[in-house]
Amino acid sequence: MIKGTTPYKFCQKRGCHTTPEFRFLNVLIKETEWLLSESYLEWITLLFLISNIFEKKTTQEFDSDSRLKELIKEMVANFEKQTFITIKDKDNFERRILNHLRPACFRIKYNLSLGIYSLDSLIQDSNHAILCDLMKELIVPIENWLRRAFPNDELDLLSYYFGFQLSNQHIIKQKPRAVVVCTNDVMVSKVIRESLKKLFSELQFLSSFSVRDFYQFEVDYDLVFTTIPLETELPQFIINPIMTYKEQISLRYRVLNELGINEVDQSVDKLISIIQKHGKISNPKALREELQYFLLQEKQDLPFENAKGLPSLTYYLKPNYITLIDKKITWEDAVALACKPLINNQIINDEFLADCIRQIRQPNYSGYFGEKSCIPHTTIDHGIQREGISLLINKQAIDFPNRKGIQIIFPLSFLDLTKHLKAINQIADISTNKTFLEELLTKQDEKTIYQLIRQFT
Repeated sequence: MIKGTTPYKFCQKRGCHTTPEFRFLNVLIKETEWLLSESYLEWITLLFLISNIFEKKTTQEFDSDSRLKELIKEMVANFEKQTFITIKDKDNFERRILNHLRPACFRIKYNLSLGIYSLDSLIQDSNHAILCDLMKELIVPIENWLRRAFPNDELDLLSYYFGFQLSNQHIIKQKPRAVVVCTNDVMVSKVIRESLKKLFSELQFLSSFSVRDFYQFEVDYDLVFTTIPLETELPQFIINPIMTYKEQISLRYRVLNELGINEVDQSVDKLISIIQKHGKISNPKALREELQYFLLQEKQDLPFENAKGLPSLTYYLKPNYITLIDKKITWEDAVALACKPLINNQIINDEFLADCIRQIRQPNYSGYFGEKSCIPHTTIDHGIQREGISLLINKQAIDFPNRKGIQIIFPLSFLDLTKHLKAINQIADISTNKTFLEELLTKQDEKTIYQLIRQFT
């Protein structure tokens, strides 16, 4: 029982008789032989009103709670806004807060104390202290509604209960929302997006868009990674589809500095400080760079690394799908020759070739890896019949509309992009490894080329 409660203290308290509890009790008492005055009935009602309850989720709603529910919804919204935390299953969370706040409001309304109970033994950590300070601000609309201030003991209890319910919720820390914009290439945008997800665990990558689609939805994002400059107020980072480690490090720091996140810098500084205690650093700049590489690699446990069990490049690339030439040729003829093995084996049809040619002719086509490789591909509604990869190697450079010096063409026929990330990543590795490319271009027959690629992958 709450300290100091007596039947007579509440005889003059009018107000609780409007509650659902009073109405229910009034009906129940009339079914008994008890003869109770209204003041006694109000007192019993108050015992229910001021007691915390556990209520299973029901569809029952009371008009008397509508305003308090609105205020709790406002409280939770302000909490999310100030902490950048999104509460999953918000309706259930708000219902549980209502279960606590409703009796607390009645205790405050009728000046009832929690008595000798103390939360000091439970409330000791700094996280709760922060939550208490936040609650003092979040509770103001409810205090204004009650026209009474929450005493410290009630505020402590509310903070503890709020934190307890929060710890039992699945919460999603809101990360900056990023979008990838690629001019016209499905595969390249997929590779860029997966690569950036691996590089930036701090960001939430929601979509890959064409330029046109981006301008329709840019208000939904916080930053954009793009292969071409965009007319946007969002922070934008122009990137290459395939980046070296140094380019990744540079991009990572630029992005995190823009967002005010310096987690890696802090980790590097701590590691260097520890190393300095036990030895002399002869080249601090080189050490910092090596530590940055190491920490970056430690984060690379996302899509590409998890794709180790997926089929390798040579699962799709057969020895008879390789064509080796040494002649001057137009880019259109080169793409057609590269696609010929796939057409002959009924993996693609002529529509695939026509759509790839159409894409490459478009301004800002970005279906290139490195300096010497082109990867013609299209979607499944443009002539893809089965899965496969072919390869054309020309010892002479070919000038494409948007890239000069192409010598390697990998036409890709995929039904499901997500299952082929390992093979695509291996093509990217081949295309950016200058030493391997030089060796590949010295080979004189298709069988040797295939064996070299098989050893590399």
